[in-house]
Amino acid sequence: RVRNLFSTKESLFLALSKVQEALPSWHNGFVWALLNPLALDALKTVAYEMSAKLVPDWVFVPTAGGDLLYGIYKGFRELHHLGMIDKIPRMVAVQGKDASPLVQAIDRGLDDVEDTPKADTVAGALRVNFGAMHPLLAVKESGGFGVAVTDEDILAAQKDIARTEGIFAEISSSAALAAVRKAISEGRVSKDDNIAVILTGSGFKDYAPPFKSAEEIPLMGSVDELAQKIGEMI
Repeated sequence: RVRNLFSTKESLFLALSKVQEALPSWHNGFVWALLNPLALDALKTVAYEMSAKLVPDWVFVPTAGGDLLYGIYKGFRELHHLGMIDKIPRMVAVQGKDASPLVQAIDRGLDDVEDTPKADTVAGALRVNFGAMHPLLAVKESGGFGVAVTDEDILAAQKDIARTEGIFAEISSSAALAAVRKAISEGRVSKDDNIAVILTGSGFKDYAPPFKSAEEIPLMGSVDELAQKIGEMI
């Protein structure tokens, strides 16, 4: 049957056009779990790697469509079912303040994620106005919650990750640390809890230079000035 379906060029083009119709209009090449559920299984390895050392109390995940969050949850859930770990961490969905359809659905106790009128956040990979059921279920079933953070908090967290850990993290990744700080300040988690923060990418993935032209780049007169110049930039 499969051979007959794609036996002609016309039928192949028809099949591809149907796939494109089903994909989000903003990116007709975007394939996520709703179209390929098996893609989630690769993301379960994050849970495997964490559980080999420590099963945290909370996992804060920068979230757009929600595949990563659900994939991690699925990994922990299966490990728990197999008796390899004694608990499932509570999952926390992190989004930008003005691009938070999933967080809004969690806060409102909805059974589905409603589209929002706009998506505006400095975190480019999190700039979505849509969501899906699978991350919503992961948060609910694990006893987690959602956090929406401001651009200012995200950018501050990115600098702190670089300053304290020596990691140039993607802006969207940095939102997860900003969310931990907000959750602690609001009393939703404790400083004594074991909290895992997922950093999903390099800062060069979504890099916005802080200068408009090459003339604004600070230059050193000698190597001795390196520490000073780095300090000025961060």
